[in-house]
Amino acid sequence: MGFPTWIRYRGFVVALLGFAITRFFAAGCSWSRLRRHA
Repeated sequence: MGFPTWIRYRGFVVALLGFAITRFFAAGCSWSRLRRHA
């Protein structure tokens, strides 16, 4: 206890944002590779 809620919320947002960026980057790489292969 004693841990500010905004810090936990910020950590959750950062984790979610990082996951979204990683997923988007992976999708972009696979898409570019697929398009280059075609």
